[in-house]
Amino acid sequence: MAQMNDYMKEHNYPQFVSIQDHYNLIYREDERELFTFAHENNLGLTPYSPLASGRLAHPFGTQITRRKQDLFSEKDKYGKTVDIDRPIIDEVEKIAQNHNISMAAVALAWLKTKVNALIVGATKVHHLEL
Repeated sequence: MAQMNDYMKEHNYPQFVSIQDHYNLIYREDERELFTFAHENNLGLTPYSPLASGRLAHPFGTQITRRKQDLFSEKDKYGKTVDIDRPIIDEVEKIAQNHNISMAAVALAWLKTKVNALIVGATKVHHLEL
């Protein structure tokens, strides 16, 4: 990265300031290397899909019908990890019940301790209400 930054500065290119990554309580792969890289290079982290396409907002198996364009999330993004995702979703549900808050609030609160900002794909005003 240092060589790339030197090259970019030498040619007056804009510097990277943030990384937009897929990250949430279910998908945490970026913690392995990307987070260290970002920290070492003073880069912000702005994850998308903080609620794992709604999986962290509802008890396991009760997700509402998704829009047709979300079929990718259903099969390819999360379909292969259902068995290992369930205990995480169940724990988020338990914490939410114990504190009388929504599952989404639990998932977003956890994520807020890890990153600089979130990209939330709300489609209705009530999706933003806690």
